[in-house]
Amino acid sequence: MVNEKGEEWGRITNGVTGSKLDENHEVLFFQSNYFTQPRKLFLRSKSIRALNKEDTRVTLDLKREIILEGPPNLVLDKVIKNPSGEDTKLHFLLKTDPVYDQKHGFSIVSHEFIDARGNSFNIKSLGTSIHSDTPRYDQTLIITLPDNQSYHSPITFQIQDFPSRISGKFMIQIK
Repeated sequence: MVNEKGEEWGRITNGVTGSKLDENHEVLFFQSNYFTQPRKLFLRSKSIRALNKEDTRVTLDLKREIILEGPPNLVLDKVIKNPSGEDTKLHFLLKTDPVYDQKHGFSIVSHEFIDARGNSFNIKSLGTSIHSDTPRYDQTLIITLPDNQSYHSPITFQIQDFPSRISGKFMIQIK
């Protein structure tokens, strides 16, 4: 954030938070905009995480084991059905940005999904591994669907956290 003068509100810019003059004297730097009331305040950045409106859902055809609609860089790798019919595991592969997303796991979808009849269900579990054995993909996501419930394909998840960015400098006035 910056004020009308271009002064940044936020973090210490050079990373120095203090210095030790000698064994008995230490200088600590405190930064606060508490006593300043800017006339204008802007949010300024060079990228923002966002998705196109049509990419905010993942719809899966469980019979054909394909994604019918969903965001870019997400691939349904495999569907593992427990022989006893107790649960189904969905394995997704995700391509992330190595600069912004290194060592960051994403919970791509919400814990609720809707089936073809409009019925709502909760997933059994959701897991993320920040590595993948598949070339060109960085993460593996595993969703376990609920045991012995009669949901009808296709099923749709709402996206809640996806590593897609729009790049380009922008500034939005917030005050």
